[in-house]
Amino acid sequence: MTTELENLPKTYAFRIKVLSPDSSRDRQIKPSCAMKYFQELSDCHCAAVGNDYQTLKDRDMAFISVRTSLTFHRTPKWCEMITCETWHREMKGTQWIRDCVMKSDDGQVLVESTTGWILMNLTDRKVCRPNKVPGLNVVTAPELALQNDRLGRMKMPEEMPLVAERPILYSDIDYFGHLNNCVYADIICDYMPGSMTGREMKKLDISFVMEAVQGDTLKIHALEQDGKVYFTGYHDRGKCFDAIAEVAPIEG
Repeated sequence: MTTELENLPKTYAFRIKVLSPDSSRDRQIKPSCAMKYFQELSDCHCAAVGNDYQTLKDRDMAFISVRTSLTFHRTPKWCEMITCETWHREMKGTQWIRDCVMKSDDGQVLVESTTGWILMNLTDRKVCRPNKVPGLNVVTAPELALQNDRLGRMKMPEEMPLVAERPILYSDIDYFGHLNNCVYADIICDYMPGSMTGREMKKLDISFVMEAVQGDTLKIHALEQDGKVYFTGYHDRGKCFDAIAEVAPIEG
C-alpha cells in the first residue's frame, strides 16, 4: 500500500434505520442484526483504509472474527434512526481488536461491541501474523478504547444439558463458506432457556472456536446459572463455540 497512514480514517460511521426484518416480535433490534450492522460497518472501515475483502482475497487472506462481546445499554427499536461508529483499537498478539458503538440521534450510547479478529490464510486456514504480512494498513485509535475487558478466556460450567440439535443449512452460510458469526446470536436466542419473548439481551459474549459448515449439525448445550446463561455447541469435529448471555425483562 502506498497511502500514507496519517491520511487514512481512524474511525468510520454510518447512520441507518433499524429495519423491520431486523426487529424481533418485541419490536427491538435482534442481537444478531446488531452484529450484522457492526460487521458491515467494520467491513466498510477496512475498505476505507485499503484492507478490503477483495484486496485481501487476492492475497489469499481474510479477516475472521474469533471473539465478540456486546453490551446493550438500551436496545434500539424498530424504525429508530441510529448512528454506528467503529475504530481499530489495538493489536494484541495475533488479534486485531476493534470497537463499535451504536448511538441514538441525541448521542446516547445504545450498544457497545468489542471484537477480536485474526487474519487467516484461506488455503491452509492458518493464522497470519500481522508483522509477517507486508503492505497492511494498520490505523489504531487506542484513545477511543471502550472499557471492555471481556475478551479473555471464558469460564464455562463443566456439565450442561443438551437442549437441541441444530442443522447448519444453506441460509446460514456466508461468502467464506461457513456459519456466519451473526447467526450464532440467533441460535442463542432460539434456544434461550425460558424463551427470549418479553426479554432482551443485556450482555453477550461469544467465542468462535471452530467453524461450522453446511451439513454440520450443532449439538447445543445450555445452562442458566447465577444470573447468566451458558451455551456450548459441538459438531462432529469438536467444539464449535462457547457463549455467555445475560438477559432481562423488557421494561415499559
